[in-house]
Amino acid sequence: MSGADDGRRIDPHALEPRDRLFRHSVRPDWGVGVWVREERTRRRLQFEDGEMRAFKRGFYDLLVPVDEDGTDIGAVFERVVGEGAEAAALDAPSEPPVMSFARQIDLFLAQFPDGFGGATYQRAWGADAPPRSSLAGAVARARALRGRKSPADAADLGIEVLGATDFVTKRKHLELAELAGEQRLELGRAILALIGGEARFGARFDDWLRALDALGIRVGWRVATTLMGLVAPNRHVVVRRRVIQLQSRSVRPSKLPQIPSIAGYRRARRILEATRDKLVAAGLSPPTLLDVHVFVWETLRPTGQQRAAAMGGTHGR
Repeated sequence: MSGADDGRRIDPHALEPRDRLFRHSVRPDWGVGVWVREERTRRRLQFEDGEMRAFKRGFYDLLVPVDEDGTDIGAVFERVVGEGAEAAALDAPSEPPVMSFARQIDLFLAQFPDGFGGATYQRAWGADAPPRSSLAGAVARARALRGRKSPADAADLGIEVLGATDFVTKRKHLELAELAGEQRLELGRAILALIGGEARFGARFDDWLRALDALGIRVGWRVATTLMGLVAPNRHVVVRRRVIQLQSRSVRPSKLPQIPSIAGYRRARRILEATRDKLVAAGLSPPTLLDVHVFVWETLRPTGQQRAAAMGGTHGR
């Protein structure tokens, strides 16, 4: 634990949110604890089970930092202590959905009658889909980045991956493809750090955004999130801001910032995870969060809304 037993007084509220979350090494049933107060001889943490617990100096090592990749930090803070200006800034007044979740499912099944595993879906998005639409092909190419060691190879393959789907616009892909010399190597180093760096994901994501900005690339949500969303589609998400914002209205009213940030990313991932849970409860089983992304895209993009209207209305069944 940061500053353990060295006599320093630390203000936990001055730390990064990720550095305030811990699990007790022998009491995992307490859940994640948020470090909320520092006293002269002890530290107090509020845990997910609802209890505030104090730990005396000398016992701080029992508190183990959480795995950031496996923990939704924003959700923990909102659930455990309800704090965070960041969380408050992302709250949004409740707005009616453009269509009910039941209507989304009807619309999806009208287009893909056998669901995510059916032949129609496979022809559109699966193994039988055209190259730029095939999720399996995109994931396979992206995962090959894990085997790259040199910045030059990582840059070449990363640019290829970003240009091989419809997630990133052709204009943005061209900006990346035109990078040369040291700038191209910088991109490769940034990709290697994002995909396989040892730092926690939040730090890697922030570094990725800064690297793109330093290269003169105007960073939007899709270029910011596509690589990780393809490399680890069960843990990370590709963010199309507009449709995910609309999806939030029927699962968890939220807003996403226009400029990519780790806080906004976690909010988007939480929306898609909640969408996945509702799909599973309805009897559909999206294989990955990338398939959840497709469900949201197909039903809430403008053509999806037009199809829903043609079915007889945009609210309810």
